[in-house]
Amino acid sequence: MDTLWKIIVECVTHTPTWVYVLFAYLVWRGVKALRTRTVSFKRLLIVPIVFIWLSIHSLLMVQSNVYNYGAYIVAILLGILAGYEMIHHMDITVDKQHRLLKLPGSSMTLWLVMFIFFTKYLFGAMLGFNPAFAKVLGFTVPMLLISGVCTGMFIGRTICYVHKMCSQKSVNLEAVS
Repeated sequence: MDTLWKIIVECVTHTPTWVYVLFAYLVWRGVKALRTRTVSFKRLLIVPIVFIWLSIHSLLMVQSNVYNYGAYIVAILLGILAGYEMIHHMDITVDKQHRLLKLPGSSMTLWLVMFIFFTKYLFGAMLGFNPAFAKVLGFTVPMLLISGVCTGMFIGRTICYVHKMCSQKSVNLEAVS
């Protein structure tokens, strides 16, 4: 137990400040997503862009080989399908003129960002303790599968938002906000 505590303290004290800032931002965004809200389309792009960046960072941290790239590409594609499927049944109202979407409250975003953050943190900490893991397929493939699926889910959700923005009847949401 004492060794586990030392590892935890080592991880927390060596975590860069920007990671804590990112964590706070993601929690804030996830909590906001619990309630029905009207959001600008631009604002909906922030979290997917953050996770695409983190996902590419994961890919660049490991050894380049066909297994890692293959796992990552398949995972992204599966994630896109899952993300699209998650959103397309939701009752979303669009305002094309003001580029706004009214989204129902859901815990999905909070759970997803927390899962991604903590798995990314765990894999990063493991690589920090033993950089040789970056060359071990038993480590890199699961890491890239998780990263790819989760990132793909945000991409799929964004694609669904774009589809709804283009295909649904527009309602003036600016007057309601």
